[in-house]
Amino acid sequence: MNGRRPLACHHEAGHALVHWYFGYSINQVVVLTADEFLDGVPIVTSRGFEVRCEAHCDADDIHDAPYGPRIAPSWDEEDLAEHNRLRAASRDVELINCLAGAYAEAAFRGVSVATCLKGGGKGDLSHFHTIAGAWGWGQRSTESARAKQLAGARAEALIRSPMGAAAIKSIAESLLERGKVDEDEIGRLCRTAYGDKQCKPAVWPGHWPPTLAQIHAGHIPESADRLRAAS
Repeated sequence: MNGRRPLACHHEAGHALVHWYFGYSINQVVVLTADEFLDGVPIVTSRGFEVRCEAHCDADDIHDAPYGPRIAPSWDEEDLAEHNRLRAASRDVELINCLAGAYAEAAFRGVSVATCLKGGGKGDLSHFHTIAGAWGWGQRSTESARAKQLAGARAEALIRSPMGAAAIKSIAESLLERGKVDEDEIGRLCRTAYGDKQCKPAVWPGHWPPTLAQIHAGHIPESADRLRAAS
C-alpha cells in the first residue's frame, strides 16, 4: 500500500499549530494514504460529514461566516466598534491559518510558498480571498496584498520558530504513522514543544496585534488584559 505523503502531513500540521497557538479548538487532523485517497475513501468529520480530500484539519472556522465586519444598527457605536475590533483579530488569525499549511509544507519541501499555494494550498488561498473580499479588499487591491504579506510574515514567524518547527515535526510524524491525531494529542505535542505553555481561549484578541518577534519567541499571553504590542 502506498503510504501517506509527508508533505500533506506537514501542511495539516501547520494548520493545527495555528489553532493551538492562538487558543482555538481543533477536533482532529486526518491524512489518508495515497491508496485510500485514490480509492475514494472519505474523511468523516467529528460532526459526521464526509470530506473528499487527501487530508483535512477538522475544526470550526476561526473567523465565522459571514466573514465581514458586523453591522448592527441597534448597538451603540462604541459597542459595535469593540465587537468589530475583536472580529478583526479573529479575521487576522484565520488569514494566518489560510497560509500556514503552505508555509509549513514549503519549509519541509524546501520550495517556495507560492509553489505550495498553487498545489495543495489552492483551497486555502481561495478561502483567504473570500475573507479579504468580505472585508472590502479586492483580490488585486493594495489592502489585500498588504493583508497577505502580513499574514504570511506571521505564519512564517510561527512556522519557522524553534518551538513551532518542533511542534509541526511532532504532529507530522504522528500523522505519517497513524493518519489521525485528535485535539488531546495535538495539545500534548504542542505543549511539549512550547515548554508546557498553553494559550487559554479568547486571550489573544486582548493582546492583538502581536509582533513578529513575539510569535517567533513563542510568546503566549496569560490573561485577557489588553497589552501594548512591543514596537
